[in-house]
Amino acid sequence: MDNVLDDPIFDECKKCSAWSGTDCTRLPYSEGCLRDGEDKMVGQDTTQEQGAGQVEREMTFTERCDEMRQAIGINADMVKRLKASSVFKSEQSYPGQHGEMIANIMLAYRHLEDARMRVGKILQAAGDGVSILDK
Repeated sequence: MDNVLDDPIFDECKKCSAWSGTDCTRLPYSEGCLRDGEDKMVGQDTTQEQGAGQVEREMTFTERCDEMRQAIGINADMVKRLKASSVFKSEQSYPGQHGEMIANIMLAYRHLEDARMRVGKILQAAGDGVSILDK
């Protein structure tokens, strides 16, 4: 497979209205992309609907961080899923190509997981300073 975008792992993405032809134009925010039927991007606005009165309020710092952590986690999972790509079943263009690709996938995954943890540390510092794991 010459083009990684031809991999079946992207088939569902290509059906989405957010697909640009080369990648997704939005950050996933929940179960991934548009699967829940809403049309909202992470960070698109800072308001949320409240009850039947449609009263808007600004999102709290904690809510924004929680939303960001969720989006980072989804992106990390998407990166990790690249390891299952059928591109690794094809011939390598040069010795060690697939190993280098997998190593960089895992590095990208670890960096995203670290970013997710760091946003959690922001929440910890903004709160009582105690990790939720210690509670």
